[in-house]
Amino acid sequence: MNLTTDLWIPIVWNSGETGQVSLRDAFLRGHEIRDLAVRPHERIALMRLLICVAQAALDGPKDRADWKTCRDRIAKETDRYLKKWGFAFELLGPGPRFLQMKGITPTETSGEGNDIAKLDLDLASGNMSSLFDTAGGSDRSFTPARVALILLTFQCFSPGGLLSECLWNGQRTKKAGNETGPCLADRMVHTFVLDRANLLDQVQSNLVAQDVLASIGWGKPVWEMMPKGCNTDTPEVANALATHLGRLVPISRAIWIGNDLKSVIWGCGLEYLPFDKCAWRDPFATICADKYEEGVRKPLAVSTDRALWRELHAITTVRTSEERNAIGGPFPLTHFDKMAHACDVWTGGLVVKQKSKILEAVESVFHVPAGMFVDTGRALYQDGVAFSDRRARQLTHAVVVYRQELKDELDRKETRKRGMEVKRKAAAHYWTAVEQEVRQLLTVVENPALLGFDLTKPQWKTTAWGRSISRAAREAYDLACPHATPRQYKAYAFGLQALFAQPPAGSDDSETETTTEE
Repeated sequence: MNLTTDLWIPIVWNSGETGQVSLRDAFLRGHEIRDLAVRPHERIALMRLLICVAQAALDGPKDRADWKTCRDRIAKETDRYLKKWGFAFELLGPGPRFLQMKGITPTETSGEGNDIAKLDLDLASGNMSSLFDTAGGSDRSFTPARVALILLTFQCFSPGGLLSECLWNGQRTKKAGNETGPCLADRMVHTFVLDRANLLDQVQSNLVAQDVLASIGWGKPVWEMMPKGCNTDTPEVANALATHLGRLVPISRAIWIGNDLKSVIWGCGLEYLPFDKCAWRDPFATICADKYEEGVRKPLAVSTDRALWRELHAITTVRTSEERNAIGGPFPLTHFDKMAHACDVWTGGLVVKQKSKILEAVESVFHVPAGMFVDTGRALYQDGVAFSDRRARQLTHAVVVYRQELKDELDRKETRKRGMEVKRKAAAHYWTAVEQEVRQLLTVVENPALLGFDLTKPQWKTTAWGRSISRAAREAYDLACPHATPRQYKAYAFGLQALFAQPPAGSDDSETETTTEE
């Protein structure tokens, strides 16, 4: 199978039908493709591959002017490029293979190879959860198309910690203490401009101009300079670890797939260090200030506790400095900042625990108004998020008051577990409901007059966003706090008063409502 000519990329055509395309057709017929039809981590891996091929074929764009005019050249140039380098995109065979290294052999303890299912992050294998996979432990078979996607995604998102072991040109790979694949490091949020016209426009929207990367080496894709080992002194390894094109499609694991498509020999490949240990800033990451350590910067991380819409003001902060630790969102958004118009963005990533256990895939799509690309708009959005945070804290306090009135104090050791479950139940319902109303918050960013004449004292409670927040809090409180008996109803009334009580003067919770307004 050759990835440039055989079908393997899952897509949705403009007609709404699903299908698969080759790498060449992803560009040649990109104007007929509505979007990729894949999971969040697979989308990230595929977008990085498509962007890498397009940028290598164009050797650019050079700057914003070149970026604006390069769209019509992408299909022609990528087709020429993939014809030239097509031999490097073979999945199997004795010659060069896509993201696989020659000279990979098993150690005396690893046997002939591992089950290839261990490379599929969606299946229950090794550290992977069985939550969405009921076939764990059974024999599996994969099509060549599925293996190609598994391989690409695993090189980007391989978990760290204890890994399989092999020999790479006679050198034993590292077994313990391995770093994660670069796209999984720091639980990094990836953000892409989501052009809803077609896939070709989407790729063009996410190309990074060379002048934006003036302080970073441009480099070559790894298939043009494939490392022959882990020796960091070689030009091939330097290219793979320290250049833009070299890092877009990583080789974090040394892999050789069996011709039967069932077995694989693999171990640690190149070590892509996380943000705090190296000088690299991923072009699709968002860098923000650490909330606990002054002056420390870190990539925005995906979380099961804090939805990505609550971080949209950070994602849309466009970089104004080339410094690695400069606060700001993904590089492609600089194009839309300068054009000062709205765009759609996709954000997502994988939640991982202790570098080795993948817990969940997270993704969101937002329509970002032009106002989000200026400081005043982002400040309003952040204040709107803070308003929802304050109501969430009041909800938690109201539940505590309710339980205390029932003599079931949440802070007592013997009832703490039950109390935490009640609070989690209320919070989960609240945030789920609030997330459905984010468009109301973005409407305020587009029309700040909705907050009143004095934006230093925004009247959030009078907006559709504010009313949605209060409604969600009331519904969550009702769900968590039954009031069927007289005793329960008395406790319910005390808690409801706490939910909408006016905070003391000087409190940061100054924007609340009274019970009578409900």
